[in-house]
Amino acid sequence: MEITVGSDAGIFYVWDFPTITQELVWNQYLKDGCHTGLISALPPLPTPENIVVKNFYAYPNPAGKEITVRYWLGKTPGNVKINVLDVNGKSKYEKTNSSNIALTDNEQKIPLDNIASGIYILRLEVNSDQKKEVKFYKFAIVK
Repeated sequence: MEITVGSDAGIFYVWDFPTITQELVWNQYLKDGCHTGLISALPPLPTPENIVVKNFYAYPNPAGKEITVRYWLGKTPGNVKINVLDVNGKSKYEKTNSSNIALTDNEQKIPLDNIASGIYILRLEVNSDQKKEVKFYKFAIVK
């Protein structure tokens, strides 16, 4: 089961809950037959031990000659792959980095000299010992 939420800042969050559907606390519209919307037990929140990546964003937006990608990594960071994709999904830039620091913010600068003005998507893929996590961020290039 997954819960997805989009924010006004352009960030799309997805939480993957390790549960079996028969064990769901909220298994119908507004929880129960009376539609109270009240639940007595909450699923466990993610802890730093099982978070792979969070706080993924890029600045400045819109960007000019370069953009800085910033992300926080969990305990076992693994390899990080950053792609700049156009709106058709074609890769315009790719960078792989394995020298990331766990439990802190990491930054990568991406040169945009060879990429035309327009709307693009940053794709961040983190492969750790625990699992693979992919996040997306929409940005613009204005030259």
